[in-house]
Amino acid sequence: MSSLSRQCSERNAATDKFPVELWIEVFRNISHRPTLAHIMQVNGHFCAIAEEQLYHTVSLIGQDHFSKFRFSLESSPHRAPFVQDIRLLRLEVENSSVPNILPSFLTSLRNLRRLELTQVPDFRFTSDTPYCDALSAVQIPHLRRLRIEAGLHPYRFLTFLEAQADFLEELEMTNTRLFKDPPVVDLLAARRFPLLQVLECDTLFLGGHTRIPVPPNLTHLSRSMIFGWELPVLAQRLGTQLVGLKLDSVWLDDRSLADGPPSWSLLNVKAKFPRLRYLQAEAPYIRNYSAIDWFPDKAVERTDTKFPVHPDGAAPQSHSRLTIAWVFDFVIPDDCDAWEQSGTENAVRILTALGGYVERVLLNRASRWISVRLGAGSEVQGERKVIKEEMGNMDRYWAQV
Repeated sequence: MSSLSRQCSERNAATDKFPVELWIEVFRNISHRPTLAHIMQVNGHFCAIAEEQLYHTVSLIGQDHFSKFRFSLESSPHRAPFVQDIRLLRLEVENSSVPNILPSFLTSLRNLRRLELTQVPDFRFTSDTPYCDALSAVQIPHLRRLRIEAGLHPYRFLTFLEAQADFLEELEMTNTRLFKDPPVVDLLAARRFPLLQVLECDTLFLGGHTRIPVPPNLTHLSRSMIFGWELPVLAQRLGTQLVGLKLDSVWLDDRSLADGPPSWSLLNVKAKFPRLRYLQAEAPYIRNYSAIDWFPDKAVERTDTKFPVHPDGAAPQSHSRLTIAWVFDFVIPDDCDAWEQSGTENAVRILTALGGYVERVLLNRASRWISVRLGAGSEVQGERKVIKEEMGNMDRYWAQV
């Protein structure tokens, strides 16, 4: 036996000493794709394990990456079942062959569970693209999560969505105004999403169109471009279900302002959303004007509802404690210190009055997350200690709480 053959034999024997499950767990924690590719070259044992991890989650940016990956699957068809999560990013509309290939490509990924598709250019300003026709002919039996950011023809996209409706658990449609046309509402009125738990969209969905049925298992909702008058409608339709609620770009239009300042307060949130654990809102006007009156002292003055304050931090029975998140998108860099100080003061104001209900307040600006809470039982000059902590990325916390 040659020296090289002997080394290969010894290497294979060493890797075989450990169970396959252990190597799978090790390789699962390797996110660096070139490293996984090198591991595949060690021996046949490692190749089989690392290859499955390498193809489990795939991100393809543009047509060139898409074409190379498709050829890889065509040359080695056994790899297609490994793909469970694929992101097709920045796909071009003009001079692209991807739409013609997309149906057969997606159909070949028979174990696909998550699909993300984004389109350029100007996807927000077009409603009819080749991707609508391509998607309308596709059924992905194991698809559980769908995120799409593209110009969509409502009827063609609904054909695709209907084929996946019975199994989808998460649906994100950002910059996709799909439900604004009455005929589309008519189509959706006859459809249900029995397993849907997480929904993100920027249309009058479930708030403005009461004919669209509420998915029975929906617990997390993100709505942008929402009007103030929709909040009571959302509460009526989804109040007993929601655990996480994210509101972006809340508009106070004439209909919202007809009766003067907003009548919704945290007491209304507590009463109408008994399961809610997370409430996020854009907050450029926390001090002055918002669709929700955040300050509990004002709310208590104008309502007969009494809310118990628990100094020991115990939550009221039958209600979850709430995390509030304020997102400040319009703070200029020179105002960072003032932003943090003002946000902290307002957070303490809420926590002091409603500490038995509000557990903490998160402040977010430019991907920086700060948690503000009151320490249990700590006394500093007669007041509970304010605890501030830098948090990691919590952009998706609304859907995971």
